[in-house]
Amino acid sequence: MQLVATDPDAGATISYSVISGSLPGGLNLSSSGLISGTVAQISPTTSTSNFTIRASDNAGNTSDRAFSIVINKTNYFGSGTDGTGSF
Repeated sequence: MQLVATDPDAGATISYSVISGSLPGGLNLSSSGLISGTVAQISPTTSTSNFTIRASDNAGNTSDRAFSIVINKTNYFGSGTDGTGSF
């Protein structure tokens, strides 16, 4: 997911960082605002990650935004055999 912040100053460069909380395990935030990765396996059926991201420009101006990501665990059943046939 690409985060996008706008700056009214022409030529401003914006960078992003997590300033509180944390992204779900396995996800990363690049300084260009891209959240990427593969979520790590979770034990409970649902896991919520709360975090705040700061957008900063090269003039030292900042803007903070709180986010929540909810991960719902999906059960995966592969194929196999029980000795009498397939399941």
